[in-house]
Amino acid sequence: MNHNSFLTVLKGKYKNKKIPVPKKIHGHNNVTPQKIKESIFQIIENKLDNTFEPKWGDTLFIDLFSGSGQMGLEAISQGFNHAFFFDISKERIQKLSLWMRQNMIDDHPKGTFEIKDGIREFYKIITGTSSVNRFLEEHKQIKQVVIFADPPYGLNSKRKYLIDNIIDYKTLNPNLEKEYSMLLIIQTCNVDLYRSNHKIIENYPETGAPDYIKGFYEYGRHRILIL
Repeated sequence: MNHNSFLTVLKGKYKNKKIPVPKKIHGHNNVTPQKIKESIFQIIENKLDNTFEPKWGDTLFIDLFSGSGQMGLEAISQGFNHAFFFDISKERIQKLSLWMRQNMIDDHPKGTFEIKDGIREFYKIITGTSSVNRFLEEHKQIKQVVIFADPPYGLNSKRKYLIDNIIDYKTLNPNLEKEYSMLLIIQTCNVDLYRSNHKIIENYPETGAPDYIKGFYEYGRHRILIL
């Protein structure tokens, strides 16, 4: 997929809007395939409470490595309360914010765009020191948080870091468990990195689940899904 290609908003208010694919960084776009994106939002539908009115009005979407921004834009199109877009590329964040301002005019305030490293920001979220936490404090209607993480290829250590820390999040910020349902979705190419250290990560339990779902972990109100 070259940088002149486009992705498509699949559902909701902005269905069929074309999203430009950003220039490659270090030879990689790391774009989530459209079919997997569709499945991810179906999983969100199945795993979280979607009875709030308006639908998803109590749910925050966080994309730690935004790239094209298609995941957060899809969330906003489908009615999520707000989306945070993190990326270390200033150019990507600026272009993404501009695209949303031009193409999703009414809902541009629903996006927060920050030039930050996703891993560092994730740690701040689970320790209560991120701009995300300040947003949550100011928006008490938020009761569910979806965190999507697809780090650049070759950075499996960052993927593993995410799982290690979300599993241990209780010791870092117990308020997350008390106040929010959380779904962490991580795309990876080597799930064995996690199974070796966390026996609690099991095969996805549902019969007929797609083979690209590598593992699932759940306790209390929190879930980790590995793709």
